[in-house]
Amino acid sequence: MNRRISNLLKDKNMNIRSWSQKASVPYATVHDLMSGKTPVGKARYGTLHSLALALDISTDEMADLFLPAAVDTFATFRDNLHHRLKAEGDEMFLIELLQSDDDGLTELELMYKMCLADYLCNKIGVPLCDKYDDIRGKKLAEPFYVGDSEMFEDRPEPIYEFRIHNIIEGDLYDAY
Repeated sequence: MNRRISNLLKDKNMNIRSWSQKASVPYATVHDLMSGKTPVGKARYGTLHSLALALDISTDEMADLFLPAAVDTFATFRDNLHHRLKAEGDEMFLIELLQSDDDGLTELELMYKMCLADYLCNKIGVPLCDKYDDIRGKKLAEPFYVGDSEMFEDRPEPIYEFRIHNIIEGDLYDAY
């Protein structure tokens, strides 16, 4: 069982059953998430959001409680790409991106990298590369909100090249 969430439930005088009822999420779903039987990455965004509301925390905090290492890993991957894009400029970064090795990337990281390459190709006005043709037709089963999902309240349209693959990304040039 997830110790961090168990402690939070204890602090709020709740157990898994009362939490699932307050969140209107089936007990079996919550139990499977808590036991690790269902990875948080497979959970629907709406499920995590409902569970978070029931604990009075943000959805991002909820995801962090379930799987902080995976969240941090993707966030670091994304931040590194954005810093390199900002430092090198669109064309040089695209060349480097297309020449880089994809070994060891998760499916999400590979799809994100493909979306970024497609966006830059379209922006610069060059044909899409064939490096990602084998995954270009794929789409995540559920929307994946990149970064702080609350930022999309003010920006109704995520970047097209990401959105068509169910990745909700709003800003590629946000590196500090």
